[in-house]
Amino acid sequence: LMLAGTNSKLADYSMEKTKSDKFSFASVSMSCEYYSYRVSGSPKLHQEFSKAANRLPKVYSSGTKQHFYKLIDTFGTHYITKVKLGGDVHSV
Repeated sequence: LMLAGTNSKLADYSMEKTKSDKFSFASVSMSCEYYSYRVSGSPKLHQEFSKAANRLPKVYSSGTKQHFYKLIDTFGTHYITKVKLGGDVHSV
């Protein structure tokens, strides 16, 4: 029975004990989802983002790329559409 990756301390410990003693191991896991949230199907853009996007140059080039990089640095490239809050507990 392998409980973890072959290079993990948990795997080494459990293999050592099962070979030398009469140990047995059990793995217990529990997870809980306490809250969940999702964005509506067609979210509106925030006013600050819209203004910043409208200020971008019409053409991307080596001379204008810093304007685009600044927008990405400020607002990022992704947004979250769904999140689940809770936790996981694993015991061996």
